[in-house]
Amino acid sequence: MQTWTRAAWACRCGRCGEVIKTGEALLEIQIPKVKARLRRCEACEGPAPPDLPDHVEVGHARLDLTRLGLLPLEWPALTIREPGEEG
Repeated sequence: MQTWTRAAWACRCGRCGEVIKTGEALLEIQIPKVKARLRRCEACEGPAPPDLPDHVEVGHARLDLTRLGLLPLEWPALTIREPGEEG
């Protein structure tokens, strides 16, 4: 699947190696059954569509550290219970 989007962070084009700065248009190529996404700059893949949004919203992903065997940073607050509260 190919999707035109804006870069959420600086990266490099997978074809020419040029730096794609934050906010620049890029083509993301997702190959089925592969986690990695290929990124191509406008110079390599042609002009981006004119209806591409000017700004990209970046959400903060919360890492699940318990999968790595680490406790989350707020674990002391999670263990404190109010009086009368049963666990």
